[in-house]
Amino acid sequence: HDLERAVFLDPKLYEAQRLLGELYLAEAPADPKMAAKAAGKFNYAADLALEDIASLRAAAYATSAQAKWEPALDLWKKLVRLRPWDLDARFQLGQALWQLGNARQAEKQLEEVTAKKPDYLPARRVLVLIHASRSDTPKLVRELEAIAIRAPDDLEVKGDLATAYGALGKWKQAIAALEQIAQKRPNDLALLVRIGDAHRKTGDLDGAIGWYQRAGKLAPESSLPGFAMAQAYYDAGKLADASRIY
Repeated sequence: HDLERAVFLDPKLYEAQRLLGELYLAEAPADPKMAAKAAGKFNYAADLALEDIASLRAAAYATSAQAKWEPALDLWKKLVRLRPWDLDARFQLGQALWQLGNARQAEKQLEEVTAKKPDYLPARRVLVLIHASRSDTPKLVRELEAIAIRAPDDLEVKGDLATAYGALGKWKQAIAALEQIAQKRPNDLALLVRIGDAHRKTGDLDGAIGWYQRAGKLAPESSLPGFAMAQAYYDAGKLADASRIY
């Protein structure tokens, strides 16, 4: 109430405008309209004080949260110009560039972040999206490996890494990544069959059959492991075994 009186009496009091925005934002979980109201206050405060870091940062975050990427980009650019050492601001700038389709400039900003702070995983995750969009598999593998080292419990990253290894023909590395996932998800039928398929790519028929059999025991009602096993025998020229399974 006091802040609203203050900005009524002096609309150009930017500190009060920003603080009022923070209060509105605190009420946003209960009232979604308050988030937009807060963003308006933050942006007004930033317009009133062009070099006030707190107002500028608040406006940039609020605008990004609303997925208004073009105005968010301008705000993050201003913040990076004022604080070129601010890695979080540079990451947000890179993310805004990526959202607007400027992959080249986004990659440049994000790589500056990871060069200074290798453990900054949000930047690496956006770089993964950039490399995947370009089908740049070697760079994609590099970033996924960096994330996997720093987030060993992230099974989705391991799965993506296995796919990327497969695209490069690095099936042994793909198998290692998939088997690490299987340790945590032993009841994932599709995963067990996928590991069998990866063994087939290396010419390891016995290894493939072992994983298919494991999948068959897990889900005896499913025909997937049986078909995969029969195809593996067929591809290996063991037609009698393939025929028996079929």
